Amino acid sequence: MTDNPNEFEKNKLAIELYLRHKQEIRINAFNGILEYGKFVVRTLLLINGGAIVVILALIGSVFSGQANELAQLVGDLEPSFYAYTVGILASLGAGAVGYFNFGWAYESHGSIVYDYHWSRKEPIPENVKMDETRLRRKIVISQKLAVALCFLSAIAFLVGSYLVIQAFAS
Repeated sequence: MTDNPNEFEKNKLAIELYLRHKQEIRINAFNGILEYGKFVVRTLLLINGGAIVVILALIGSVFSGQANELAQLVGDLEPSFYAYTVGILASLGAGAVGYFNFGWAYESHGSIVYDYHWSRKEPIPENVKMDETRLRRKIVISQKLAVALCFLSAIAFLVGSYLVIQAFAS
């Protein structure tokens, strides 16, 4: 920097504006990712839970009064209910893992205190320093786990649907 006080204040203001802008970008990115993740989990939860409700409603309306055939069909449909339940649990698991992922991702961007000390080229206090390697590992693992659980939920829906088709075909 320079010895000129006006130049120092101008640089200080520019750094503060940059840090404020950087923080706004972090918040916007975080909100966008959060909304997209909630959409995916809600959709998977809805299609798996909705499939169970639709099948039960269909069975009730088609086989009212035919106890023997109804019992046989319910027995044939039992594996599909398990598949849809796995889909529901996987979507809920993805939501839980996503919650931790967003928390770790937010933590990994540092804090305003960290940026404050960095902008003034002061030493970062020990309680503000982050173990970036540990955080990044948690973020990557939780992100991959959430995506895997979403895929598991979608696959469970497809398997459950296939099992329903097989049950009605027999």
